[in-house]
Amino acid sequence: MARIRRSRQPDTPEYQRQREELLVSFGTKVRLARRKSGLTQRELGEAAGLAQSYIFEIETMGANVSLEGLARLASCLRVSIKDLIPDNEFDTVTPSNLSVFFSTLDRVAEILAQAANLLSEASFTELRERLERLAKNEPES
Repeated sequence: MARIRRSRQPDTPEYQRQREELLVSFGTKVRLARRKSGLTQRELGEAAGLAQSYIFEIETMGANVSLEGLARLASCLRVSIKDLIPDNEFDTVTPSNLSVFFSTLDRVAEILAQAANLLSEASFTELRERLERLAKNEPES
């Protein structure tokens, strides 16, 4: 059986920062879910088959967790695995995302205003004729 090897991640400051943010965010979600469930770190550790000290590390220092450990934590906390995974840039509303969204809305509003002007200036027959000429690439008269 062929062995699959993982590629090495770049050891850049940016990569390290992103990794730390991910692990700390995960730890925060675990802590919040644990508190909501009313469990202590010891109780969660015992239920998930993990040491209490490891639960402490996950919650406070951003210890990395295996997929199997993640599944056990989620099961013990009675939450979906997805609930423990930090949001990524596709799930997060940022000022940049909002700016793009509002720009798009402004452009849509401009197009709708132009369409409204066309409708108010022309009868439906004229509008149909204009559209037919446009479809045939004929110049307007």
